Amino acid sequence: MADSSTMNETYHQGADGSLVVLRASGADAFDFLQRMFSCDLRKATSDRGIRGTLLDGKGRILSVFDLYRGDQDILMVTSGIEVDVLQSRLEAMIILEDVSLSRDQLRIVHIFGEGASTAITSWGWDVPSGFLAVESEDDGDLVFRPRCHPLGFDLIYPASEHDDILRKVNEISKEATKEQVEKGRILLGVPKSGNEILERTLPPEVGLGDAVAYDKGCYAGQEVLARIRTYGHVNRELRAIKLKTSSQDALGKMSEEPKVGDQLFSPEKPDKAAAIITSVVRVDDTWSAIISVKYKLLEEGMTLAWDPDSEKMLRGSLEPIFCS
Repeated sequence: MADSSTMNETYHQGADGSLVVLRASGADAFDFLQRMFSCDLRKATSDRGIRGTLLDGKGRILSVFDLYRGDQDILMVTSGIEVDVLQSRLEAMIILEDVSLSRDQLRIVHIFGEGASTAITSWGWDVPSGFLAVESEDDGDLVFRPRCHPLGFDLIYPASEHDDILRKVNEISKEATKEQVEKGRILLGVPKSGNEILERTLPPEVGLGDAVAYDKGCYAGQEVLARIRTYGHVNRELRAIKLKTSSQDALGKMSEEPKVGDQLFSPEKPDKAAAIITSVVRVDDTWSAIISVKYKLLEEGMTLAWDPDSEKMLRGSLEPIFCS
């Protein structure tokens, strides 16, 4: 669901360092990263990227990123809060390999909103179609990559061109506030490190199954994820939900609102919490949230309630989160 405040508008974010491009180069870069990451780098092509994760030995997420292959390098796009862990962990594993890591050669800006495609076309770009599809021009690479709106594009370009590119971006879009970006992320249902992705999170718990390859060589956490896939399941999965009250009268009596950490219950089983809110935002009289649902209680489309014993109870049905 798109945020109505971005209708017919175009915004940008990421130029402030909230999104970072980590570049790997060197003769051994491909083989080295293939051993480090959960994704299969062979599936990344010149015109389409893939999602990946760096895991610890127990299969828990250390960093999430988008990965792209160039002729002479491999690019990883991640958040500003995750890049330090990603780079330091990789550098610690480089021994004799010919691999160099750098984050000062490329920059990234994210352009989004209902008018994003039109704005990009006016700039002379072909609009890529399909998740992580890439269009390359002299100015850089343009990727279809929704982050906080269904129409979202990452523009990756040389750091030396930053001032010129940012001037052009400002001509076709407005700089988004952190509040707009967060609101859009939640409405779109995109997991975020610090909210949905925590220290003990496994990729299948947060919709990152496509970032895991089960048919390539060994990497940290592979055995754990393979056992879960073959013999069991994860304990929790993410879903989206829109919580609404039954009446305007009940809405007027509310002294509190749903918040991160609140539990949700099945109205039929109000004694056992089925889920916990990990992100939430209010839009008019509805609270849109990303929630972590207990797998054993998970039923697609099931109804859950916030404060089920009160007259101000809010209800909603489970929906999928954004995956790809």
